[in-house]
Amino acid sequence: KDSVEAVLSQRPPLMDVVRRVEAVEAFRRLPEAESLAAANKRVANLLRQAAAKGESYSRAESDKLKEPAERELYSALAITASDAKGLYERGDFTGFLKTFAALKGPVDAFFDSVMVMVDDRELRRNRLALLARIRAATSSGSSPGTIRASIVPQADAGITFGLNPAASVVTACVLRSS
Repeated sequence: KDSVEAVLSQRPPLMDVVRRVEAVEAFRRLPEAESLAAANKRVANLLRQAAAKGESYSRAESDKLKEPAERELYSALAITASDAKGLYERGDFTGFLKTFAALKGPVDAFFDSVMVMVDDRELRRNRLALLARIRAATSSGSSPGTIRASIVPQADAGITFGLNPAASVVTACVLRSS
């Protein structure tokens, strides 16, 4: 029921609803899904805290990433975008969502070894921009090409998946709270 409601809340083309619900259900069964949801709740919280402090950032610049884990996450996002985009365009929503499972390791490593809110203003902004890149395709202002589906394990949370083909950005399981 949660998967159906989540897919319908995104107002997809009617002919895609069943395939999108099936894709969400398949993703929910992956062992990576829960870990990515927890990590992405952290992403949402960090970005919310940064906004509350008036932080500004534009886009992540690979040459300004210092830690191996943040460089790996940046690269993994680019690879995932490339892999997922074709699947999405072919209507393979299950393959599209399953592609995001590859981000579990890089996301976990990032949060295990990278401090986002550091004193170095430029480094902090770049790291926030990297996190914002993860969230970008799942924002409510995303392009019509975005596929999103929320899995609601609790009343106040959902996992959102998205691809914004116009920006060639893929997000993986971004947890959004009400």
